[in-house]
Amino acid sequence: MAARTRNANRTTQALLEAARVEFAANGFAQAKTEAIVARAGMTRGALYYHFADKTDLFACVVESMMTEIDLAVSVAAAKETTPFASLCSGIRGYLRECARDDVRRVVLIDGPAVLGWERWRLIDERSAVAATQESVRRCMLEGEIGPTDANALARALLGMVTQAGLEIGRSDNPKQTQRALTKSIGFVLDALNTDRLATHPVPKKG
Repeated sequence: MAARTRNANRTTQALLEAARVEFAANGFAQAKTEAIVARAGMTRGALYYHFADKTDLFACVVESMMTEIDLAVSVAAAKETTPFASLCSGIRGYLRECARDDVRRVVLIDGPAVLGWERWRLIDERSAVAATQESVRRCMLEGEIGPTDANALARALLGMVTQAGLEIGRSDNPKQTQRALTKSIGFVLDALNTDRLATHPVPKKG
């Protein structure tokens, strides 16, 4: 039973890796299941044993890539020594991932179009919501962000960052768009940081 499970897992992984290459190169509409199984060294029967159809396979590829993005964000955040720096570094890491060609094509362009906005959003937020809420709470505990509703602030930040990622995905110059949006979001994050506000207070009107 254990050997059978390992073989099934290897088959599934081989199909996902082959599908990722095909979807990234040709887009969902033009991707061919024949090319995917040939690249994976499998049969069409194996593909349809593990996945209901091409859309189901695509959804699994999107989930796999989003998990990979989450890991990259976590690695970027872990390099910092304060909660606020980790929050900022994680956001920058996410936007860098969004500028990758395969992420743009599969996750950011075809993802919402093929899966529908609601399903794509649920996959996107599966781990991001809890991680961002925890990051915001840690910033508040350390006094790096003033007291407010941590869950609401996390949702607002996620909305801003998700939209920025989609803009990078659709851009004709993703690297340039990534740099511009990273800078703009940096201004918003700076406005939340109590340490920066203490040294650079917002001037009062009147």
